[in-house]
Amino acid sequence: MKDLKHDLLVELLRIPTTKFPEEIERYMLEDPLYQASIGPSTLKADLRKLVGMEEYSDVKFKIDGTTIPAHLCLLIARNCVFSTMFESGMREAESRCVEIDGVSLEAFTNVLFYMYSGSLGGSPSFAGYVELLTVADRYLLEELKQECARVLAAKVQPSNSLSVLSVADGCNLVELRGKALDIISRHFHQISTQIQGKSER
Repeated sequence: MKDLKHDLLVELLRIPTTKFPEEIERYMLEDPLYQASIGPSTLKADLRKLVGMEEYSDVKFKIDGTTIPAHLCLLIARNCVFSTMFESGMREAESRCVEIDGVSLEAFTNVLFYMYSGSLGGSPSFAGYVELLTVADRYLLEELKQECARVLAAKVQPSNSLSVLSVADGCNLVELRGKALDIISRHFHQISTQIQGKSER
């Protein structure tokens, strides 16, 4: 105790006994000296290795003729849709096998990478981000949904503005919808000409 700073010691003595473990951990994490003693974590990279790993898996996804093994504890911890699915006595809870329809293998694999590690497994194309946004909305992955919306907002242009407007409406993204409408209003003649040209083919 003699090595503790006076101000810190005073704060610790004010903490109720029942809350002491969580509070001491908070103080330690806020201490620059303690932070400096912790090396770079490999947690994210280690979790990414688990995506599609058969070993220790206890649930499977079937999509586009491909079976992807997964780990139930991570799915339940990271996603309320899968948590409800596997804890409510649904058919999938018994079979431990989930059929995924209406989603490409690439998009769903990226969703798994995101649920396991908080980042995607690759760099989707523009169309890939559009699909990923709809999948994130479907599985209530709000952070992924917002990240996809941010990427699409930066990439919207006259040639894809109608697609962006459609997905923004479908996923109830007000800001993205506004960005698409702004592009459409400023390039209305160009977009109308493109639509007319396609209809005449």
